[in-house]
Amino acid sequence: QMVRDNPVQYIRIDSLRDATQRLIAYWEEMPLIHPSDDHAKTVEITRAEETLMDYTKNLLLHITQEENKLLVIREESNSKLLGMVGDILLFGGLLILVVVFILIHTTANETRISTKEEGQTKEHYEELEQLNTEATEKNWLLEGNATINDSLQGAVNSARLSQDVLTALVKYLGVPAGALYLLEENDNKLHQVATVAVVANTQQVFAIGEGIVGNAALTKEISLIKNVPDEYWKVESGTGGTSGKGEIACMPFWLNKELKGVIELGNFSPFTDGQISLLRTIVRNIATAVDARQASEKVDALFGQVQ
Repeated sequence: QMVRDNPVQYIRIDSLRDATQRLIAYWEEMPLIHPSDDHAKTVEITRAEETLMDYTKNLLLHITQEENKLLVIREESNSKLLGMVGDILLFGGLLILVVVFILIHTTANETRISTKEEGQTKEHYEELEQLNTEATEKNWLLEGNATINDSLQGAVNSARLSQDVLTALVKYLGVPAGALYLLEENDNKLHQVATVAVVANTQQVFAIGEGIVGNAALTKEISLIKNVPDEYWKVESGTGGTSGKGEIACMPFWLNKELKGVIELGNFSPFTDGQISLLRTIVRNIATAVDARQASEKVDALFGQVQ
């Protein structure tokens, strides 16, 4: 009734009603946006909503502007229309409420989308961090394999080979000390043939099953001994000695079913999963290299006897 004298406004009001109904219907039918939804789908839903809202807001703007013009004209032309001013103001107030409602909904939706995007960004960052950590660990293992394998090349005898591989292991793992024992066939005992930073008066021969070293030879797994007593091992340096309280790792190395020896490593702190993983990956290569060098020494010994 308020805009019957203005056909254009009447059409606009009718269009506004239709636009508002379409917008409300879209909100009711709009699916909830979940963090797992595809980004393109979220953008499509948001753009469709923005298009409907922009169209509705433009209609509201045109209607408000036209009503303001008409209000001035009516006040100037006919004072009897003053009674309609309250209705027009009420209508304007309602329009403002609709606009405010739309703006509030838009702000809430934008906040929701922003929160979702922030969550996705955080998830992507955490995934990248995890991938970077895994890549760093893999590179460390690969480099360690290459370093240890290089130390197995070119040794003239099993004693030199043992010292080279033990030195490489201690240096790459970052542990303070270590010893390597080879199984002698003539007495079936483990003899110490290489050491790094270990005092000279330590026990150098172990029977199978004797002590930590001998017990480690009974299995094919790495033995970890925690809370080692202070007096068990001692590290030598140019400035004196340090007691070896911490952890001991004993790694037997076998070739098929034949025990070749045991590597004993001392650490002041617990061994990491990465250090243990590296030991497990290179143990067979060490056994193979030792076996090959011992076989070569046997052949050389036979040639010496023949000559």
